[in-house]
Amino acid sequence: LFNFPSTPVSAGQQASFRMQLRDQYENGVDTLSQNASFAGSALYGQRTAHVVPEEALHVSNAGGIYYEIRFATTIADVYSIDLVVDAVRVADSSTIEILPGPVSSRESSVDAAALSSATAGAALEVVLYPRDVYRNLATVAAADLHAALAVISAAAGAFVAQPLTNQVFDASAGAYKLTFTPSLAGLASLSIAINQEAPLGSPFAGRVVPGPTSAAMSTIEGPGVNGAVAGV
Repeated sequence: LFNFPSTPVSAGQQASFRMQLRDQYENGVDTLSQNASFAGSALYGQRTAHVVPEEALHVSNAGGIYYEIRFATTIADVYSIDLVVDAVRVADSSTIEILPGPVSSRESSVDAAALSSATAGAALEVVLYPRDVYRNLATVAAADLHAALAVISAAAGAFVAQPLTNQVFDASAGAYKLTFTPSLAGLASLSIAINQEAPLGSPFAGRVVPGPTSAAMSTIEGPGVNGAVAGV
């Protein structure tokens, strides 16, 4: 029988839970009078297949009928508990979850490949993967995310901000999908910051090419527009 702390535990922090030993009649066994062996015990990550081995589990008497099991892992996951007490596997389906830690900008990554083939008037999607210091993907949206796309305007000779039309956090993928719709063609610069710090590679450079020809927006210029002299 397992008891868990109510406060979530993050990767890299010490996690602990208590196990109550019972006999075949479900009587609690006083741990102080029995020195049980936990050889063969382990925790198994359900998503990553990461294993917390027996030697990483620190077991101690917690008084009364409880043992305390402490461990630390840098891999965020939901772990199945596989405890073996005195060569007998404990029949329990309990799990313990280790959450990703705070987002680290330095460990986060950005897929900005679409910026190299962007077209004016077309949606441009950039994917941001926020990670903690152990490179675990975030499972909740970052508190402070800033993304800005700018394209240099030939007419103005300066960068002009382009609209961020959509921002979606996909918790199952641990990724932000950032969609821009640039209207200007030219050299582009994408800046991203998480908690006021830029991920490696930011700002990202690219180019926006003109969109399909539009007759309505095309113009005709030259002296012949206003008229011409026959034979000249």
